[in-house]
Amino acid sequence: NLRDEAAGLVARPLTLQELNGEMELLEKNLEGGAFGISLGLSYLPGIYADEKELLALAKMAKKKGAVVSVHLKSEGYELEESVETVLRLARESGATFVVSHFKAAGTANWDKFFPAMEKILQARKEGGLVYFTVYPYTAAQTELGSLLPSWFYTAPNRQEMLQDPEKRNRLQKELRKKKFGTGKLIISGVGHGRNKKWEGKTIGDFARARGLSDFDGLLQLLFEENFEVTVFA
Repeated sequence: NLRDEAAGLVARPLTLQELNGEMELLEKNLEGGAFGISLGLSYLPGIYADEKELLALAKMAKKKGAVVSVHLKSEGYELEESVETVLRLARESGATFVVSHFKAAGTANWDKFFPAMEKILQARKEGGLVYFTVYPYTAAQTELGSLLPSWFYTAPNRQEMLQDPEKRNRLQKELRKKKFGTGKLIISGVGHGRNKKWEGKTIGDFARARGLSDFDGLLQLLFEENFEVTVFA
């Protein structure tokens, strides 16, 4: 991860020196044969990147004839805004962008898919080099933490926040409002041995075995695994 190499998991925009270091790494890799750069904007540490950083990377990709592949910052409630960010970067940099596994995640967001797609198609009509890929199945595998609101997922003290009643209450209210199907998420991987037996089972299964609600079970699993949990959603 270029950002990690240049600055570590810092939860802020890069300094000029750090950005220059990241750019040097990108240039070196592109000259070494890399086809492009992949931006994971919904994951750490890419979620911390501001548009200044992303535009600089895109301009380097354009200079070297490389492709910019993007995992959108939001595939759900902020899908359209995330697409607009990509279109803006493509327009200002002139680089070729590919949105990876384009979708509207969560039933509450399905109505956002076609409006977001129309934005991409309109940009293409105007000469923008923006494409997207779609996979032919109805589930996705991702970090469990990345499905939570960014204020929680990106917090440096998120492990401690799991034990904070006020933060837990706020998180629970937001997930309820978003009709987040906590109990149906299938655990695909954990970082530590004690919970390996739950791989292939749901968060609901884990929660019931502990005598917890689905929500409390989700937070308990994250706590025990220090956020090293992936799920099928």
